[in-house]
Amino acid sequence: MTNNDLNYNFWLPFISAVSIMISLVIILNTPTASGYEISIIETFPSFLWVFIGITLTISLFTLLNNDMDLNTRKISFIFLILTNIIILCLPLIRGYFFYGRSDCMGHLANINQILSSGNFSINNFYPISHIFGSIFVQLTGFDPKFVVMISPTIFFMVFMAGIYLLSNLIIQKINRVLFIFAFAGILLYSYFGAMFIPNSLSFYLLPFILYAFIISLNIKHYNISFSIILVIFLFLLAFFHPLNSINLIIIFIVAIFSILSINYKNKFSEHLPFLKFDISRVVNVLLILLVTFTVWFTSYSIFQRSFRRVYNSLMYDLGTTPLETYQSSIFSTTMTTFQLLKEVFLSYGHEIIFIIITFCAVLLIIKNRKKFLDNSNLRFLRIFMPLNFFIFLFVTALILSGSFGLNNPQRELIYALFFSVLINGFVLYNWVYKNESKKYTKILLLTALLSTCAFIGIYSSYSSLAMGSTNFQVSESEFVGANFLFASTNFSSYYFSFNDAFRYSQVVKGNDESMNKRYRSFKHSPKHFNFNDTSSGGYLILNEYGIQRYSSFFYDHPSFNKKDFDDLQTNPRLFLFYDNGDLRVWKVRNK
Repeated sequence: MTNNDLNYNFWLPFISAVSIMISLVIILNTPTASGYEISIIETFPSFLWVFIGITLTISLFTLLNNDMDLNTRKISFIFLILTNIIILCLPLIRGYFFYGRSDCMGHLANINQILSSGNFSINNFYPISHIFGSIFVQLTGFDPKFVVMISPTIFFMVFMAGIYLLSNLIIQKINRVLFIFAFAGILLYSYFGAMFIPNSLSFYLLPFILYAFIISLNIKHYNISFSIILVIFLFLLAFFHPLNSINLIIIFIVAIFSILSINYKNKFSEHLPFLKFDISRVVNVLLILLVTFTVWFTSYSIFQRSFRRVYNSLMYDLGTTPLETYQSSIFSTTMTTFQLLKEVFLSYGHEIIFIIITFCAVLLIIKNRKKFLDNSNLRFLRIFMPLNFFIFLFVTALILSGSFGLNNPQRELIYALFFSVLINGFVLYNWVYKNESKKYTKILLLTALLSTCAFIGIYSSYSSLAMGSTNFQVSESEFVGANFLFASTNFSSYYFSFNDAFRYSQVVKGNDESMNKRYRSFKHSPKHFNFNDTSSGGYLILNEYGIQRYSSFFYDHPSFNKKDFDDLQTNPRLFLFYDNGDLRVWKVRNK
């Protein structure tokens, strides 16, 4: 090793270490939030992201570069993970009272109910995540709000550990595993990865489940411990989030088809020892998934006395398709083409780039199908990984168009992106290193693309004005105001809910069997606060999140705009009942 090599392996991690320490100093010395803030990203000085970018870029370059010292690459991996942990913990570092609106507030209410009563209501369709949260609270003594906010970081670390186990099992070469981490270490799953969402938390278990699945099916090196772990996971998964049970059934069926295809062609080649399995075990795995999903669906249908309600809780019944909703939002605003493209790029650019890279990787597999993955366990990926990628990408397209029952395509897209990570990591390693003369050009190209994805991933994890949304922070003042409101008013009164204001009732009043009755007392605020078409009185609940969401953008929203909020003062049907800065309540007079 030359002196230049020694300098190379010293200075890159040294610069990363200095950059990440400066980033921490900037973050910790930025005053914590005193109330609601529009964007957590834009709160910090812009030069913070320069130092974050230096750490990310150097870490990605080092992980992709097989010529770097192995210890240097391991250190870069640690820096990459540490940077992601810092990003995911920003709400805690900022001193947020709570982070995550809408369903996240409902999940907090479910955890509080388990802690206070020792049980969960029949309306709790995903109890495992809430049981996990309540156990975590009891074991650590942490506040339930803290547990909800720290859980995405914990599950992200479990996800990365699972990626290591899975990729090492298939490849068994540390250089290739570290190359894969350059793709897996990016915050790729938008807000799904930064909030307490049962679907995303259980998704983070996917690589570990696949690892236990392969180990438990291995005839030569059968390990009963992993079979027990796998069975436990499969039984609990439906009650964590049943949609993931359906997705796993798809994945396991594809795995069976892929392994049978490879083994039929290669006659159980010695190059594929980890794929030899007893087919009856695979059938047992599928039966467990089908039985637990059926138990989940039928039991909640009996409790709810409605198949439709349970189906909607799983699939979210559609009024309009997601594509129609997006089109309506776009065409009813005053956004320019540039503003629209910027918003799409900052929200989904990293996912689009990954999908494009994966299409290129699949083309490489097809082009070099006879020799590209020859004499390697990677043969298995030629069918299994691309087929799963295209299936979940196709389902995402169906959801987007409204041809399928779900109303959030991101819930299926994260599975396509997971397989995108594996395909890119496994296949592009061969592409980079099969031609030594062009190796560094390819490494620099991938570093530039992945650094771009990493930056967009940070932006998309936390809503900002540039993305056409506002921060999901919930301030303490909002809960204080909600406590005052429900303590000083008759809960049978009508509440005109603005955005997710009805969720306050779950957290403040509790999430028990009478929750549905409480929901009926909440009505959607009429567009532009035009109460002329409603005769009933009640209370209009406005939070700073909703006000900023509709009044701070560079374009007018079709439902509410800045002028609507200014005109509240002169609306004859309204008078201000309560205002603490972050939560405002207006009394709506009877007509």
